[in-house]
Amino acid sequence: MSRKRPAAEMGGVSSLPVGFVGLGSMGYHMAGHMAKAHSRCTVWNRTQMKAAQHSKEFGSVHAEKLEELKSSQVLVFCLPTSEEDEAIVEQLAPHLPRGACVVSCTSGVPTVTKRLANSLHERFGLHFLDCPVSGGPLGAAAGSLTCMLGSDSPEAAEKALPVLQTFAQKVVRCGVDF
Repeated sequence: MSRKRPAAEMGGVSSLPVGFVGLGSMGYHMAGHMAKAHSRCTVWNRTQMKAAQHSKEFGSVHAEKLEELKSSQVLVFCLPTSEEDEAIVEQLAPHLPRGACVVSCTSGVPTVTKRLANSLHERFGLHFLDCPVSGGPLGAAAGSLTCMLGSDSPEAAEKALPVLQTFAQKVVRCGVDF
């Protein structure tokens, strides 16, 4: 299923606290679109200067420590591999609220993603959604990415969808329930 981004099109700003991890060539722009659409978008990057620059450019909140993302109800990762996804989410999971959604836009290993989803839900009550993106850095800058959203939970997918629509022109829902 694909829908246009209603809040972004109408100029609305959501009060849902969101976060972003990984401000690389795509993530920087994806998080910028999120920051424009959400009154509180907290960003973290291993290179702190990049997160500080993002804050100045887009009005996001620069997190110096991962724990500062703890209020995020939807947290998007755009990291190089599943290894980084796992390392970061394991540090962050104990601090996130139950029911929060962690959305991985990493082109990772499906078996690792599935294992993380099961483990995080069982141990912390978190939802870990798989959401590879297509469109490259130009699509990220334009907010015209295509996302393939995989989730075992329709409720978690619905919660994450409006956040993804801030940077995606099309979101195709995949997985056992879609």
